[in-house]
Amino acid sequence: MSDRSDNTTHTFGAWFRAALMAFAIVGVADWALSVTSATGVNGTGYVIGFAKIVGLWILGATLWTGATGLVARLALGAASLTPITDAAANGIRRYWNERHSDRDPRRLATALSALVAFALFAASSVFTTTHLIENREVAHLIAAVSFVLQLVLATAALVAALILRRGLTALLSALRKDRRLRWLNTPLFVGAVALTGTFAAATLAYVNAELFIALEGITFALATSAIILHLAVAHTLERRLAIPPLMRHALWTAPLIATIAVGTTSQQPDARRLVVLHGEASQFAFHHLHRHVNLDRLFDRSDCPPLGRDGNPVDGTPRAEFEERCLDPAFDRPFAREDIPEYDRPHFDENPAFILVTWDSVRVDRLGFRGHYRDTTPNLDAFAAENLVFDRAFAQDSGTGPSFWSMMAGKTPFQVKLEHGNRFPPPISEEETMLGVLLEEAGYTNKAIMCGTVFEREYWGIRWGFERFDNVCGREVRLVAPTVTEEAIDALRKLADSDEPFFLWVHYWDPHIPYTHHPDIGYGDDRLGRYDEELTYTDRYFGELLEFIYEVEESLDRPLFTIFSADHGENFDEHGSDPHARNLYRIVTQVPKIVRGPGVKPRNVDPPVALSDLFPTVLDLADIPIPDDTTMVSQVPVYYGAEPDEERMVFQENSYSRPRRHTRAVIYGRYQYIMDLTTNSDEFYDYVDDPIQQTNLIGTGLVEERIMRQALIRFLETSTIPEGLED
Repeated sequence: MSDRSDNTTHTFGAWFRAALMAFAIVGVADWALSVTSATGVNGTGYVIGFAKIVGLWILGATLWTGATGLVARLALGAASLTPITDAAANGIRRYWNERHSDRDPRRLATALSALVAFALFAASSVFTTTHLIENREVAHLIAAVSFVLQLVLATAALVAALILRRGLTALLSALRKDRRLRWLNTPLFVGAVALTGTFAAATLAYVNAELFIALEGITFALATSAIILHLAVAHTLERRLAIPPLMRHALWTAPLIATIAVGTTSQQPDARRLVVLHGEASQFAFHHLHRHVNLDRLFDRSDCPPLGRDGNPVDGTPRAEFEERCLDPAFDRPFAREDIPEYDRPHFDENPAFILVTWDSVRVDRLGFRGHYRDTTPNLDAFAAENLVFDRAFAQDSGTGPSFWSMMAGKTPFQVKLEHGNRFPPPISEEETMLGVLLEEAGYTNKAIMCGTVFEREYWGIRWGFERFDNVCGREVRLVAPTVTEEAIDALRKLADSDEPFFLWVHYWDPHIPYTHHPDIGYGDDRLGRYDEELTYTDRYFGELLEFIYEVEESLDRPLFTIFSADHGENFDEHGSDPHARNLYRIVTQVPKIVRGPGVKPRNVDPPVALSDLFPTVLDLADIPIPDDTTMVSQVPVYYGAEPDEERMVFQENSYSRPRRHTRAVIYGRYQYIMDLTTNSDEFYDYVDDPIQQTNLIGTGLVEERIMRQALIRFLETSTIPEGLED
C-alpha cells in the first residue's frame, strides 16, 4: 500500500513539476510578446511585468495540474496520473501497427464520418445562427431557438455519420481486399488532417492577422501551446532528466513565489499597464479581475454598481444615493461650452443657400485625403485640400436611419421623441422640430435627391419640410451614382434659377454593401478591393456634381455653403461580421466632414465634433433661432477661425442591433467610452493610437475614464429607449 502511495506521490510530483516548467516557458513567451508591443512602459516596468505575467502562468499551471490530476485520479485510478501520455503513445503505436489489419477500415471509416459530420454540423449551425441573429430581435428567444436547433442539427449529423460510417466501412474493406488503397490508413489520415488543419489555421492567422488578434487568437494559441508542451514534451523531458533536489524544491514552492510576485507587482502601474494593455493571456483571462480590483483602488468606487438599460443601478440602489456616492459634481459638464469665443463672422445681405452631400457607408481611412495608400477619391481629396476639414467628426449612430434622424433633429437618436420605436425607421413625434420644417418656415425651398429604399417611407419625419424628397434609384443598388448626379444637377439648376434660398440634400448609395466590382478601376475582386472601387466610382460622379456646384457659386446672387459628410462608417471584420449598424466603434461611426463657404477658412480641425452639429450650424448661418432643446453645437465660430472646443463631448447611441443590445458611447478628445446597458459591460479606448480598438483601457488608471463614465451616466438621463425596443 505504501509503495502505491509513494508511486502516486512521485507520479503527481512529476506531473506537477512538468506543468510548472511548461507554463513558465509559455509565460516567458507571453511576456516577450507583451514587450514587443508595449508603449509607455519603462525598463523597470518590463522587469516587474515579467514577474507578474510569468507568475500568472505558474498559478494557471497549478490550477491546471490540480484539475487534470483530480480528473485522472477519479477516472483512471490513483496510479494513473502520468501514464496518460503513455496510454496515448501506446494507442498511436497500436494504430500504426494495425494499419494493414481488418480493424483499420472501421477506424478510418469512423474518422472520415466524424469529419464529414462535424463539417455538416458546423456549416448548418453557423448558417442557422446567423439567420436568427439577422432576422430576429429578442436575445433570449434567439438563444432558446438556437439551442433547440443545435440539438436537432447535432442529432442529424450523428445519424448521417452512422449511416456514412457503415457504407464507408464496407467500401474500404472491399478495396483493401483488392489490395487497392492499402496506403490509405487511419494514422496517415489523422496525420494529414492534423497537418492540413495546422497549416490552414496558421495561414489564416497570418493573412487575417488583425482578425486573429481581435478573436484572441494569440491568447488561445499560447494556452494551447502550454497544454501541449506539458502533455507531450515537458512531462517526458522531466521524467528523463535528472532534476537536482534544490530545483525540485524550487518548483514545488513556485506557486507560492508566483502568488507573492503577482500580489506585489499588482501595485506597480507599469506592471499593470503591461498586463492589461499588452499581456495576451492575462489581459484576456484576468480582464474582469483587473477591472474591478484596479478601479476600486484607483477611483474609490468599489461600491458603485453597474447601470441597467434604464440608466439606474442594477442592484436597486436608489438613484439619489448612487449619484451622491459615485458621481463627482466636478465632472458634470453641459453638452456645449457656455463661453462662445470671439470670431469675425461676415454679414450676408441675402440668406445663404445650402448643399449637403452625403455618401453612404464611408470608411474614413479608405479615403485618399485621410492617408489611404490607394488614390480612391481624387475629387474629394481636392475638395478637402481647399476647404475646412473636421478630422474627427462622428455620427450619432452607426446606422443610416438613426444617424440621419439625429442629424435632422439636432439631438442624439433617442433624445428624439419616437413613436412605435420597434418599427424601422420609427415615426418621429410631431412634437419634434425638424431642420426641414424650420427652413421651410423661414422661406427656404428644400429638396432631397436620395438613393436607398429606406428614404421612401412617407411617414418618416426627416422628410418634413421638403418640397421634394425622392429615392431616385428605385430598387437598384448597383451603379446608381450617375443617376444621383444627373438628378442632383437638374434639381440644383432649378433651385439656382429661383429667387428663394434653398437647401439641397444629395445622398449617394454606391459604397453601401453589396460592393460592385469595377474592372475599369481595377483594385481587385476581393471585398476591400471592391469597396475601394465603389468609393472611386462614386467620387467620379461626385466630381461632376462639384463642377456644377462651382459654376452655381459664381452665378448665384446669395452665399452658398457646401457640406460633405456620410451617415456612418464601415466594418470589415474588425468588430464582428456586420458592415455597420451593430455597434458604436470608431470604424463605424467616424465620418468625413468638409465645409466650403464664403469666408470659411481652409484648415484642419482636430477636436471631435458631431455629424448632427449640422442642425444648429445651418440654422445659425440662416439666422434662424436655434431650438433650446437641441443638444448639438453650432460650428459657425469654427468656420470663421475661432478655436474649437477642446473639451467637447460627442455622445452616441445604438439600440437597433441584432440580437438587441443597448449601447451608449461618448467621444472625448482621443478617447471613446462605450457602455453596454444590456450586458452591463464597459469599454474604453484610445482611438488615435488604437484605431481598430482592440485594447480595452478599462482599469489602467486614466482619469478620462472616470470623467467619461460620469458624463455617460448624466447623458442617460436625457435619452430614453423607445417603447418596443426594451427587450
